[in-house]
Amino acid sequence: MGQASLIVLYDGHCALCHRSVYWLNALDRDGLLSYAPLTPQWSEAHPGGVVFWTPSGVFYDADAVVIALRHTRPWGPLLATVVRFTPGYKKIYRWVATHRYRIFGLTDTDLTSCPRPRSWRGRPLRFSQTPPLPPR
Repeated sequence: MGQASLIVLYDGHCALCHRSVYWLNALDRDGLLSYAPLTPQWSEAHPGGVVFWTPSGVFYDADAVVIALRHTRPWGPLLATVVRFTPGYKKIYRWVATHRYRIFGLTDTDLTSCPRPRSWRGRPLRFSQTPPLPPR
């Protein structure tokens, strides 16, 4: 898989989403994931906050989190299984996504505009261009 073939689309104004991008990057030891902020078109079509885009399909919300975790090594698949089998994980995700600004706040920082994007454990964040919305 190419580096830009697995893209995590995140809400660029959400502080929780920024922290989640840093965390996913720390887990992604193989460097398979790249990141892009949601465009207004994506945000309007899918207000849940997280989208996982692959050439073969698009995953949204809680499923996007689980699929993204499955692509990180070594702990991601285990974490994905724990999340997936947590009773009501989709409802929990939906509640957190609905209240994320109130709980975690907004951020003015744009991860893509930093001259040198910070990362955890020395791995730079990889950014991609936001892919177009898939046809319905």
